[in-house]
Amino acid sequence: MFKKVITLISVVGALALVGGTIVYAAQPKNPITGPTTVQFAAKTNMQHRMNHPPRHLNIGDGFAFHDLLLQNGKRVGADAGSCTYTQLRPNHRLASFLCNVTFALPRGQVNVQGIINFKDFRTGRALGVDGGTGAYRAVRGIAMLNFQHQNLHVTLSLLP
Repeated sequence: MFKKVITLISVVGALALVGGTIVYAAQPKNPITGPTTVQFAAKTNMQHRMNHPPRHLNIGDGFAFHDLLLQNGKRVGADAGSCTYTQLRPNHRLASFLCNVTFALPRGQVNVQGIINFKDFRTGRALGVDGGTGAYRAVRGIAMLNFQHQNLHVTLSLLP
């Protein structure tokens, strides 16, 4: 009986050691430790429209895209995302999209989601940051999107 208890304690101890090592190894090497702002421009290099029958736009249609992320004209990453129409008016001047985007930056990825309206293309829009990877693991915050001259300017205001 005593031998079984010692064996059980040894196995539990070994599993705890392995589990602790895995958790430690999964921690980001250089996480953000306070409020952090990241700014860049996004230049679309791929886009695909998804228009399901009938032929004209309907709720549920949308588009997927890939952008290059630039700071001072230098590439610092990329993004990928998709937007789905959630509201359309007959003249298509009023529409809403539900968008999900992941920004891949040198220190990790940042996930963003929210609703964008057509009018936001003139005024800008704040979307929610709901996590990330690497230095941005478990971040929260705001992604401010400003559309200017066919370019998207993004400011990520992040909290650890």
